[in-house]
Amino acid sequence: MDPNFLENFLQANNFLIQGHLEEAIALYSNLISTEQNFDLLINRCVAYIKKGDYNSALTDSEAAIFQDPIRYEGYYYRGISNFSLGKFSVALNDFSEAKTKKIPAPLIDTWIPKCNLEIKLEPKKKKKEEEPVPVPKPVEKVLEKQPEKEKDEKKEGGKENDEKENDEKKNDEKEKDEKKNGEKKNEEKEEEEEHFDLVKEKVFSSTGLFNYSWYQTDNHVGLEFEHKIENKDIVKHKFEARKVEISFPIQGSTKPFELMLDLWDEVLPETAKIILTLTKLEIKFEKKNKKKNWIRLESEDKPKKIIVQEIEKPPSYPSSSRYKKDWSKIDRELDEELSQDKDEDALNKVFKEIYKNADENTRRAMIKSFQTSGGTVL
Repeated sequence: MDPNFLENFLQANNFLIQGHLEEAIALYSNLISTEQNFDLLINRCVAYIKKGDYNSALTDSEAAIFQDPIRYEGYYYRGISNFSLGKFSVALNDFSEAKTKKIPAPLIDTWIPKCNLEIKLEPKKKKKEEEPVPVPKPVEKVLEKQPEKEKDEKKEGGKENDEKENDEKKNDEKEKDEKKNGEKKNEEKEEEEEHFDLVKEKVFSSTGLFNYSWYQTDNHVGLEFEHKIENKDIVKHKFEARKVEISFPIQGSTKPFELMLDLWDEVLPETAKIILTLTKLEIKFEKKNKKKNWIRLESEDKPKKIIVQEIEKPPSYPSSSRYKKDWSKIDRELDEELSQDKDEDALNKVFKEIYKNADENTRRAMIKSFQTSGGTVL
C-alpha cells in the first residue's frame, strides 16, 4: 500500500466530517484513480449525498456493489440516492436487500416506511399533475327571429349592445380563470413548500445513544426525533423566538431525554406543531424571516446543550475473553483523550497510529464505523 494512502484517506475523512465536501470529493477521486476500493467509493458516495448530487452518488453506490455485493453499505446508499431521485419503488428494493445483509436496524427501519408511504401517495400526485385544466365553454347566444323591418331598425343599437355584452362576459371569464390559476399556484406553492429535501442534517449526541435531525424549507424549520412517542402529553416543551427546550421519556432509562437549543435565527413560537408518527416525533416552526437560509441550527455564540441519560444497564458485547472490559469507561477515556487535542494534524496522527498498529479486522471495523455513522466517526 502507498504510504501516503492512509494519510490522504484520513484527510479526506476529516474534510467530509467538517463539511468541506468539494475537498473531500477531490481527495477521494484522486485515491480512486489509483485504486478503486469499496470503502473509497462508499465514502465518496456519502459526500455526494451530502452535496445533493444524487446521480453521482448512485453511480458510486453501484460501483461499490460491483466491488463487494456481500456488504450492505452499497445497497443502503443506493437506496438513499434512488429515494432522493424520486424512484421510490427501486429504493424500497435496495433497502429490502440491505436488510438481508444484516444492516443495523436504526439505519434501515425509518427508510422502508418512508418508501411505502411515498409509493402509496404516488398515484394521487400523478393524478393531480395529469388533471387537465378546465377550458371555459363558449357561450352560445340564442337569437329570436324578428321581422326584417324590426331587425333593420335595431341593427345598429343591437350591434353595440352585443359587443358590450360580449366584452363583459370575456372579462368575467378572464377573472374566473385568473382566480383559478391563482388558487392552483398557491396549492403548488404549498405542496412544494412541504416536500422538503429528505436528506436532512443529522445532529449526533455526545454518547451516541440518541440522535436527532433538523431540516428547513423556505418558510419552516423542523426537528425530527427517531423515537416512538405514544402521546403528545408526555412531550414537555418551552418554545421562544430563539430558544427551544424539549424533554420526553426514553425506554430503558429512568430519566427523560432533554434538549436545549439556542437557535441560529428567530422562529414564531405560536406556530409550533408537534407531529407524531409510528416511528418518530416531529416539531415544526415557521421562520420569522421567510426564505432566509439558515447556515446551521444553533447560534455560534453559545455551545450546544444536550443531555442524554445513560441507560441503567449498558449493552454488553459478546467476547471469549475471561476478563470483562468496561466499554463505557474505555469510550469515555477515548473521548477525553481526543477532546484534549483538537489540532487536525494531531488527530490524523492518532487515527494513523491506531490504524497502523491494528489488525485487519480492526481496520475494517474503523472504516465501517465511519460509513455507518454517515461520515462523523472513524
